[in-house]
Amino acid sequence: MDEVMHSGEGEWVLLRVVNDEAEAHLLVGLLRTQGVTCRMQSMRVSQYPLTVDGLGEIRIFVPQEEVVEARRVVATATNRPVSE
Repeated sequence: MDEVMHSGEGEWVLLRVVNDEAEAHLLVGLLRTQGVTCRMQSMRVSQYPLTVDGLGEIRIFVPQEEVVEARRVVATATNRPVSE
């Protein structure tokens, strides 16, 4: 089951979790250039340069209605499927 974030704008589905800020920005840029709306949620704490038990994760969310297109875009660009 997908992790869902609720906001005043509807439901957002977790597309991918990354640990590298550059990778997160590249992924968000890719999605946005393909017309997919997305948000980044950083769990990073600047005092700790490591990822431990989710500390430092960067989560990429897309609206529920755009999740299929977002998965297609990421799978095409990375040559690996996004888990459903």
